[in-house]
Amino acid sequence: MTYDGTAINYGSGLPESGGHHNFSAASKSGFHLQLLALALDGAAADLSESDIHGAVRAQIAAQIPVSRVLDVLERKMSTL
Repeated sequence: MTYDGTAINYGSGLPESGGHHNFSAASKSGFHLQLLALALDGAAADLSESDIHGAVRAQIAAQIPVSRVLDVLERKMSTL
């Protein structure tokens, strides 16, 4: 699940201990799934630098190991 944020201590500006919100918006989880799919797509394809979408996919794939993407994807799908 992609949580909607964390409770903030307004005095210090720091996150509250255990302050994760236990709710989410479907659009946020959908966007996260799209980024994970782009990372997998970039890792699997031979992408051209002239293709802007390909360049974005390649950049995402280069920064995130496929094993990490699959782990996050598996955990996210188990919360749906």
